[in-house]
Amino acid sequence: MWSKKYKGNCMKVERPTILFRCDASEQIGSGHVMRCITLAQELSRKGASVVFATNSGGHEVIQRFAISPMKTVPIHNNYSEVNQLREIIVGLGIDYLIWDSYRIELDHFNYIADLVPTMLVDDIYLFSQFKCDAVLNQNIYATADRYSQVNTKPTLLMGTDFSMLRDAFQLYAPYIKSISDQAEKVLLTFGGADLENNTIHFIKELLKFQKFSLQISIVLGVHYPYEHQLSHFINHEKVTDIHSVQMYRNVTNMADLIWEQDLAVTAGGSTMYELACLGVPSLCVITADNQRDLVGTFHSKGISIEINQDGDDFLNKFSTLVESSASRKEMSRIGRHTIDGKGKHRVAEYILHTVRRAL
Repeated sequence: MWSKKYKGNCMKVERPTILFRCDASEQIGSGHVMRCITLAQELSRKGASVVFATNSGGHEVIQRFAISPMKTVPIHNNYSEVNQLREIIVGLGIDYLIWDSYRIELDHFNYIADLVPTMLVDDIYLFSQFKCDAVLNQNIYATADRYSQVNTKPTLLMGTDFSMLRDAFQLYAPYIKSISDQAEKVLLTFGGADLENNTIHFIKELLKFQKFSLQISIVLGVHYPYEHQLSHFINHEKVTDIHSVQMYRNVTNMADLIWEQDLAVTAGGSTMYELACLGVPSLCVITADNQRDLVGTFHSKGISIEINQDGDDFLNKFSTLVESSASRKEMSRIGRHTIDGKGKHRVAEYILHTVRRAL
C-alpha cells in the first residue's frame, strides 16, 4: 500500500509519481528515452505513476515504442529548463526524479536534486561532484571509485546487474542460444540516428564477402535520415544478387529479431547489452567518444570484437568469426553470463523502496 495522506477525517491512498527527464533527436539518438521507457514500464507495473519531461523527439519515441500510454510534458528550448522542471515537480507532486540527460549544469542539477529525490543516470561520469539520492551507471565498465561525493553520499548502482533491458529480453534469457557452424544470419544496426551512415558503409563491405550467401537484416533507427539512399544503393548495386537483405524500421519486437541472428554488426550502445543477454556474438564499431569504454570493455572481456571502419580490418575479422563456431560459442557464453536481463527490476525496487521510506 502506498502513502496514506489525511485530509480532515478522510484518508487518501496515493500512488507515487515518478518523473523522467530525457530527450531524443538525430544528434543524440533515442537510447536515453528507450531505457527510460523500460524502467517506466517496470515502475508502472509495480504501482507507480510515471511522467516524462522530454523534447519533441522524445515524445515521438515514447508514442512509438511504449507498450502502454505514458504521460509526457514538453520541455521547450527557449525557456529555462530549471524553471520548467520546478513547475512540473511542484505542479504534479513528483515523488522521485530519474535524470537521463547531459543537458544541464552542475549547479542547476543540484538545485533540482534539492527539490525532489533524484537518480542521475550517467554513462560518461558527467559530474565529478554532485549531490543526489542515487547514481545509476549500468555500464559494464562502471566503477564506484570514479565518483566523488560531496554534501551527500548517493547510493551507487553500478555495473551490469543494473543494465535495463526490455521485457522480451528477459523472456529469452533462460534459454541457451544455438550456435551454427557458420554464421549466415547477420544483423546490422547502428542506433537511433546513424548520422555517419555506418549502415550503408558496412553493407558495401559485406558485398566483398562472397564465400557464401548471407541473410542480412538491417534495423533502421527512428531518426535514421538515409533510408531512400540506402534502398537505392541496395537495388542499384544488386546487393540481393549476392546476399538476401531485409530492412526493418521502428522495430518493436527487437528481441525476437535478435534471437534469430547468428552474428551482429553494431555500434557501441544499449544494443550491445541486448545482444549479450541473448548470446548473439557481435562486431562493434565506435561511433562516438563516449562509446570507447563500452566497446573496449566488451572486447577485452571476450563478449564482442571491436572493429573500425577500415574495410580490410572489418572483412578480416568478419570472415574469421563467421566461420569459427568455437569463437562464437564462447562469446555467446560470456555474454549470457554477464547480462541476466533483470536490471530494471533491481533499479525499480530501489526507487520504490526509497519513495516508501520518504512517505
